[in-house]
Amino acid sequence: MAEGQQVPEEHRKELLNRGFLPLAVDHTRKSLQTAQALLDAGFPSAAFVWATRSAEIFIREALLFPLAFEETGDVRASFTEVRDLFGSGRWNLSIRRAREAYGLEGTEHEALTETGEDAFGAWTRDFVGPRGEIVHGRAEADTEMAATAIAFADRMREWFTIRIVTADTGPFAGALYQMFEQARTMYEQEQSRAREPDDPDEQPPDSAQA
Repeated sequence: MAEGQQVPEEHRKELLNRGFLPLAVDHTRKSLQTAQALLDAGFPSAAFVWATRSAEIFIREALLFPLAFEETGDVRASFTEVRDLFGSGRWNLSIRRAREAYGLEGTEHEALTETGEDAFGAWTRDFVGPRGEIVHGRAEADTEMAATAIAFADRMREWFTIRIVTADTGPFAGALYQMFEQARTMYEQEQSRAREPDDPDEQPPDSAQA
């Protein structure tokens, strides 16, 4: 789709739910799998970089892109807007924007580490900053750092995914209900087909002729 061409507003939510969100989650998972494979092969620094990359993919593609796309309907322009935001390294702003848009503010949506620290602040300090140092050859990650980054990134993806599909606001509002409705419809269709006779000409036995 060329820049400037817009998806009609009535089709945007369905496209996000059935297309972009599953694809973003898949991209994130594959990046984490690569990180784990690199760690298993004895390359913790590369694993650390791929783990932080997976979190960036998720925030960019699963959280921020849908916000821009829902408003404009322009795929390329929406991706450009989000890439520009991340290109400036504004992680805290990106996470804050996502939490505001999906209604994930307040004490009921706190994300804390085991020591009670804000998880997203810890992520920016302990993983985003060191990633830059590693990429530019000024530091190395050890096995523990890489394993922690992989686990942290996966937990972050899980934390957001559960909440955005159950949120009352944002592009995916009502998504979980829609999934349940689709599953119910499919189940009812399967049950209906199971009750149909294999031979359409076959008649049920006449119990009165016993």
